[in-house]
Amino acid sequence: MLFQSMSRKNKGLDISLGSPEAEAEALESSRVKITEVYEDWHNLFSQLGHEKFIVIGRKGAGKSAFAQYAKAKSHSDSNLFIDFIKQDKINLEMLVQVGNDVGHELEKESIFKWLIYTHIVKLFTESEAAKDSKDFDQLRQFLKKNTGFVNITETDIFEITQNKSIDVNIEPLKRFFRQKFHDDITIKSNRAPFYKLIPHLEDVIKSIFKSPIEMQNQNSYVIFFDDLDVRFKSTDKASVDSVVSLLRVAKSINVGFRLIDYSLRKQLRSFDLPLLHCCYRRFVV
Repeated sequence: MLFQSMSRKNKGLDISLGSPEAEAEALESSRVKITEVYEDWHNLFSQLGHEKFIVIGRKGAGKSAFAQYAKAKSHSDSNLFIDFIKQDKINLEMLVQVGNDVGHELEKESIFKWLIYTHIVKLFTESEAAKDSKDFDQLRQFLKKNTGFVNITETDIFEITQNKSIDVNIEPLKRFFRQKFHDDITIKSNRAPFYKLIPHLEDVIKSIFKSPIEMQNQNSYVIFFDDLDVRFKSTDKASVDSVVSLLRVAKSINVGFRLIDYSLRKQLRSFDLPLLHCCYRRFVV
């Protein structure tokens, strides 16, 4: 590794003080493994196992460490699936502006719902049980063809802005509906604005949780929205509205998918999403 050949061969203990950030200790190359040193002193796993879904604390308090530890533990748990949505990767204001420019009154809550639903479907299709089933091939194709709208990066935001389009390829999802539900998505074109697919994605997720694969494996899915303080300004109404929209959506999904009885006449297992975490600030949002 870099500088390793230049290091002096000192006798004695080889001491490592770890990394300044949890993201670094979650890497495979880290000398200090987060799974070996993290302790849940705040009892977050127990707290977030019920109705709570927000982790707030000062910088360095351990928010990212908790999320990274949970992610690392999921690698050894075949029934736990975790993903991150980085706040610094998505620019809601720019997406809303693109929607307005092409004649769509785009709401921030729709963007958050789209991100959460597509990430949950993505995690499900990556599970071992789903990989062995051809029933979900069309869902994988849908995600693959629209990866720029699912795993959004700054480059994708730039391309969306340049293309002045919020349309996604819906043909694979149409085929999935015909095969799975014997029904059609009532959109004639093979492309459509992504927010128009939100009700259909809700149907997909409900179908997933009723599927024999899910009932047998009892999987859990977690989405972390990371670094909510990035670009946040308490004096900026649009910035505050973004956080409030995310809180509304997160609450709605947590409550909806925890309590709705899909004909099983008993409460389904917890739908553990999405978990939000941000930095503590002195002002109240």
